[in-house]
Amino acid sequence: MANTKTLTGNGIRGYYIEFYCNETGTDIATNTSTISYTLKIYSNNYSYAEYGTGYSIYINGTRVAYVADNGIDTSLSAHSSLLLKSGTTTVPHNNDGTKTVNLSASVSMPEGSYGPGDMSCSGTWTLTTIPRASSMTLPSSFT
Repeated sequence: MANTKTLTGNGIRGYYIEFYCNETGTDIATNTSTISYTLKIYSNNYSYAEYGTGYSIYINGTRVAYVADNGIDTSLSAHSSLLLKSGTTTVPHNNDGTKTVNLSASVSMPEGSYGPGDMSCSGTWTLTTIPRASSMTLPSSFT
């Protein structure tokens, strides 16, 4: 079964962001998980054109994507979505193979006449436990 996490954050006028993460694989040798992520903005009845947009994405306390405020111009039609960023990152697990990560994403945009304003979301996500090697000690009299 896939291990995914979806977070949402609301803006004004029915806009919202969706931050989706998917654990695409684990590596026993390196005790890590590979995470793919996407950050999208969705509209309802409103649209906007050529708004300066910035965003920031953090996974496990590390900023994995960033665009400064007003860093890119975006436009969005009513009842549609726009992909702001997608990517992958690697997350190390604890020595026992467990891992819970903190996730957060934020989008900064003007409210203007039709814009969504600033939006953010955050949460935690438990990754798949990676089996770790174990050892056993036997008494010398064991046969």
